[in-house]
Amino acid sequence: MTKKEMFKRMIQGEAINRTLFRPILMHFAARLNGNSYGEFASDFRVLVKSNLKAMELIDADMVGLISDPYRETAAFGAKVSFPAEEVPRCEELLVKSAEDVLSLKNPDVYKHPRTLDRIKGAELFQKELKGQVPVIGWIEGPLAEACDLTGLSHMLWQLMVDPDFSNRLLDKCVVTAKDFAEAQINAGCDIIGMGDAICSQIDLDTYRSYVKERHREIINFIHEKGALVKLHICG
Repeated sequence: MTKKEMFKRMIQGEAINRTLFRPILMHFAARLNGNSYGEFASDFRVLVKSNLKAMELIDADMVGLISDPYRETAAFGAKVSFPAEEVPRCEELLVKSAEDVLSLKNPDVYKHPRTLDRIKGAELFQKELKGQVPVIGWIEGPLAEACDLTGLSHMLWQLMVDPDFSNRLLDKCVVTAKDFAEAQINAGCDIIGMGDAICSQIDLDTYRSYVKERHREIINFIHEKGALVKLHICG
């Protein structure tokens, strides 16, 4: 039985003979493969090879494309740098005013190098694994992406004082999250991870007002496209 077959049986509620194991390995995987973290985050070939080597070492049951939170941010137009042994950095916030929100354009995820890099990673996983191991893609949740675009403190403040700003920016983040998820599913991802850990720092009413239905929209969309969702909303 392949690892994908075991995963499908587990999802269907059938008994399998092991507990499926999939830790998030990034820096460890890069170093195991002899690469820096900057190389891991900026080159899908390094990311895939590093994850495959780590999978073999620890007998993981899935592989993933997670690397950093700035794929979509870069596609929106932000400059991102890649320090050798640190996570990538966003060099300047794109959204500083309500006018910036209005002028912000949703990117074509197939045309920007950083989003395309992850899509190509999904394709390479499928080629190397021949469809026998579940592949986890990754997108930023709407609040996380809004914070990446306008700054964490600024976005949390806007949630309190400016619903129009917040809703417009979150809506644009939802569009790109869905576009990026669909592209990864089409490239072979069985699961889409969605990171929105900043939700752990807002109260329940704020979550219900701004984020809950947007999460539901993205999750339903991913399910309709034939993939599952792994949602991370705790920091």
